[in-house]
Amino acid sequence: MTPAWILPVFPIMIGGTLAQLIAPSQPPSQRMPIIVAGVACQGLGWMVAFLMYAAYLQRLMAYGLPAPNLRPGMFISVGPPSFTGLALIGLSEALPADYGYFSKRPFAIEILQIVADFTAIFLWMLAFWFFCVTVIAIMAGLRKMNFHLIWWGLVFPNVGFAIATIKIGQQLQSEAVLWVSSIMTILLVALWMFVLAAHIRAVLSKEIMMPGKDEDKVCFKEDDEKHGVAAPP
Repeated sequence: MTPAWILPVFPIMIGGTLAQLIAPSQPPSQRMPIIVAGVACQGLGWMVAFLMYAAYLQRLMAYGLPAPNLRPGMFISVGPPSFTGLALIGLSEALPADYGYFSKRPFAIEILQIVADFTAIFLWMLAFWFFCVTVIAIMAGLRKMNFHLIWWGLVFPNVGFAIATIKIGQQLQSEAVLWVSSIMTILLVALWMFVLAAHIRAVLSKEIMMPGKDEDKVCFKEDDEKHGVAAPP
């Protein structure tokens, strides 16, 4: 198992991330439905992902690390807490003052913003822990790895991690955190360029996306062989 099992719920989760981008530019009458829907979608995505983490960690403890070529997919575990923290901060900043629910609760916005900020920090640490576990796992199998499409897992979950760090730095007005987030952004761009170059090279050398080169089957076959699982007839 890899955290790629979380991917079916990712589109719902990204709904919360998109809502925090769209809501601030909308009038209050349209902003509130967007915020409520964003919180609901983000909550569903996060809770399903959280439940899947239990199965993921149990499998890691019982069967060890995935095959080296599957390990970049472990970065997907970094995405849910990162995108959830990012969405909570953004949605709390978009709350309309003196409108609807908040017209009768003038202090609710400030309270929710504080809760969102510290919840994001709480979740950021979980993302960082999964990030460290994955980096160590990849380094341990680096010499046995060759390009597969799952390498793109090195990039997109860490985008949420980097942006969540930026948001936290802005909320805390911390230059140190913002400097760290700037370094993360530079490394992420460099990593994206590296994966893109490796992808192009793999296509040109006919290592992937060719007849008989079904990288997913090859990848999971390697994992089955690593754990002694018999291939189906």
